[in-house]
Amino acid sequence: MKTEALQLIKELYNTIDGGVGGYGHIVFDDGNIENGHIEWCIKEAKENKYKNDLSEETRLASIKALECFLKLTENEREEVYDRFLSEN
Repeated sequence: MKTEALQLIKELYNTIDGGVGGYGHIVFDDGNIENGHIEWCIKEAKENKYKNDLSEETRLASIKALECFLKLTENEREEVYDRFLSEN
């Protein structure tokens, strides 16, 4: 699951508008890896809050990455987050 989450985060960052984490910016760029932050980002993405600023590709990739990340334990999230930062 950790490998899948890391891959989905990388895919998000490779979308046209995903260079700063898309809808998951506060999670993946700012390190707010707690449930509430992740759930808020998913809600924003599902409601298409930033449709004028972020592409549909980025929105869908954000949802996939965030939902997968949410399934991890907090320790697993820390591992994935640290690995993502070290590889980018």
